[in-house]
Amino acid sequence: MFCCHGWLNGADANTMTTQEASLYHLRRRLLRLIAPWSILLLALSFFLYDYQLNNDLSPVQDTASRSLSSAYETMTRNFGDLATDIRFLAHNKALRNATPENKQGAETLLQDFSEASGVYDQVRWLGPDGREIVRIEMFGAQAIRIPEEQLQEKSHRYYFTSGMALKPEEIYFSPLDLNVEQGAIQIPHNPALRVVTTVLTPEGEHNGLVVLNYKANLMLQALRNMHLPASVRLYLLNANGYWLLSDISKDEWGFMFKRSELRFGVRHPEGWDRINSTSYGSFTDDQGLWLFTTFSPTSNLSREDQYWKLVVNVDAAAITAIQRKALIATLGVIFLLFVILLFVSIRIARTDAVRDTLNAQLSARSDELERSNALLQESLDKLMHTQDELVRAEKLASLGMMVAGVAHELNTPIGASLVTLSSLQRQAEELRDAFARGLRRSDMNDFFARFEQGSAIILSNLNRSAQLVHSFKQLATDRAGAERRVFSLKSLIDDMLLTTWLRIHKKEHQLVTDIDPGLELDSYPGALSQVLENLVNNAMKHAFQDMPQGRVWLSAQRRTEQVAEIEVRDNGAGIPPEILPKVFDPFFTTKRNQGGTGLGLHLTHQLVTNVLGGTINISSAIGHGCVVKIELPLHAPATEKPDEEKKEEEKEADFGSRDASITY
Repeated sequence: MFCCHGWLNGADANTMTTQEASLYHLRRRLLRLIAPWSILLLALSFFLYDYQLNNDLSPVQDTASRSLSSAYETMTRNFGDLATDIRFLAHNKALRNATPENKQGAETLLQDFSEASGVYDQVRWLGPDGREIVRIEMFGAQAIRIPEEQLQEKSHRYYFTSGMALKPEEIYFSPLDLNVEQGAIQIPHNPALRVVTTVLTPEGEHNGLVVLNYKANLMLQALRNMHLPASVRLYLLNANGYWLLSDISKDEWGFMFKRSELRFGVRHPEGWDRINSTSYGSFTDDQGLWLFTTFSPTSNLSREDQYWKLVVNVDAAAITAIQRKALIATLGVIFLLFVILLFVSIRIARTDAVRDTLNAQLSARSDELERSNALLQESLDKLMHTQDELVRAEKLASLGMMVAGVAHELNTPIGASLVTLSSLQRQAEELRDAFARGLRRSDMNDFFARFEQGSAIILSNLNRSAQLVHSFKQLATDRAGAERRVFSLKSLIDDMLLTTWLRIHKKEHQLVTDIDPGLELDSYPGALSQVLENLVNNAMKHAFQDMPQGRVWLSAQRRTEQVAEIEVRDNGAGIPPEILPKVFDPFFTTKRNQGGTGLGLHLTHQLVTNVLGGTINISSAIGHGCVVKIELPLHAPATEKPDEEKKEEEKEADFGSRDASITY
């Protein structure tokens, strides 16, 4: 009893060891499958995140860019007429001929101009000594002439000094600042831009300066009234980085109050370096997305008081939200792909483990099983060889679909063979157990009967697999006939019907031919003969189901000097409209349960387009038959192939001409 108990414990230990080893190998397979794909997924995640982020940021960037362009256009509209207005005044005779003693004409000119324009706070004429000769100020919609006793001395102001340095016809645009009167900043603040140019007498002598104080608040208010998204802010900076327009009003005009800390460069030093170093651009930092451009009322940017910086900022919170959204979307996609990868890898690893187990069991089978397995392996080798030829030739646009179709077709006979083989193995084990118990004659008879039945099933399914492999090889060969020559189309069709009509003819159906006897082609007669035979055979077999009599017309004529048209038409049942677009697809058939493979029309299409250099089209209507039209060049495109490949393709084409059938 003790010995028996020990033997049982040893058996259990061996079973556990085998299970652990199997689990270990399964994990190793799984790791080998997942590891490279996981690395690829990691790399893909960076690409997906970058793509998603750019895609989500694009609308924000477009909005910011449009906002910046609108702001630039707003300033252009408001500053567009300044140069024209001041030249008009400087060239006017009333101002050129005026003197401090005779200035009535100049006063009238400046007053009328101020009321007409309505965009200038002050319009002034300064003498060469810097004293105001005429000053017109706007009060509401009325232009008021300032009395003589209230005119001021402006020789100490920067715009007078810069204006006196101008050459004739030059215009000076002052910095945009707050207007100063009697030495103090006006309250409420009155932003102003001064435009200055020289006035010359008719004799060309210096007659002072004309100065326009532009109401810059009109332009600034227009910028403030722009409809911007909540996350977008618009800034206007002067050449030194001081805010002229900000979302925080207390930050504006810091230079007028000598507050150097109210500069963009103090709060955003790196950003200001980028903005100040170039005319326009964009960048991203911890404050969000920045876009900027430079505006100047003139084309000359050599003086720093002649330009301003328009800056648009998209809030960092909005950018962060977009980045978070892109990250979540990317992680979701990667997680889903990883789950799919894990599921597929587990299935593959388990399938590999089962396959290894079956291979180990198959090694102990009888000689009959060995021969069956060798035949099955031969079929699989042929399939793999055909697949390699397809890949090397690159003639099929969708190899994955074709391989999937073949795998689907082979799955049933191969699966049935594997099930039968497993059953025979199990029966062999039962027979071995019967030997151990005491073999009876009835056990042997039952085993032989089941063995013969299983062998017949295996051989039948393997033959079916071999036929499918041959059909697939025929499909892969896209040059059915390697011989090219000049031939009569009528003679070719007559020869084809002479050799094949008895095989495809059905006594209740008729074939009517109408071939131009003078039509000759320089092409591939083998490929064309196979195409026509397939189409006629297809019509005879499938077009007239449940019809007592049917008729097929085969006609050919010269369409142009370089093109021949061949038509195969029948008066059969027709093709349903939902099926018609799929008839050229590989492995598409409605007669699979009757032995159809779905390769016929696809092969015919390949021969017409790839070998003969033509086109093929099908039209049909339910109850009105089907029409197949082929257009072929009278001189087919030339192809050059090695002799061995030509011989192999001729063999495959010959097999295809005997075996191909097309199903509606």
